[in-house]
Amino acid sequence: MRQSTMAFRVMTNSTLAPKTDTQASAQSHTSANSQANDKFKALQAMGAGEFAHLNGSLIEHLSSTAQLLRKWQARTVLCDAGLYHAAYGTAGFDEKMLSLAQRNDVAILIGKEAEAIVYLYCSCDRDFTFSRLGTSNEIQFKDRFTANTFNLSQQQAENFCELTVANELELVIASD
Repeated sequence: MRQSTMAFRVMTNSTLAPKTDTQASAQSHTSANSQANDKFKALQAMGAGEFAHLNGSLIEHLSSTAQLLRKWQARTVLCDAGLYHAAYGTAGFDEKMLSLAQRNDVAILIGKEAEAIVYLYCSCDRDFTFSRLGTSNEIQFKDRFTANTFNLSQQQAENFCELTVANELELVIASD
């Protein structure tokens, strides 16, 4: 497993002149693209491109999953989580870019909420959780790292399910 040190940049905007709505919209779009690019570059620095995945490299899969979520107009935090969704390994892909001890580093990079989605996705004991889907109104979840079981909140369930569908669909699309 490759461990890497992440470098973080603080970006500032020194322009103080008022902006028109068009300028503000263009800057917001450029800023969002720049932030996404920085997150992608950090993922590359962690060595995601060095891991083989079912249909190519892990970085291609992670990037394509995040792009699919963006196409669906998912919340930004879910798109960011999609880019890092296998950072700690998963029950189906046990290679790890990062150790759980680096969760705070990931949270600094993509935000606490996105990192919490990444952890939830990576920690899923799929045999336990998937076998219980549809058996009740709530999703019973088992954390494979801690063996704790609990019911997902509505927001956790939505994030987990949407990310799971994006992940699985990306695998199908990439296999063509």
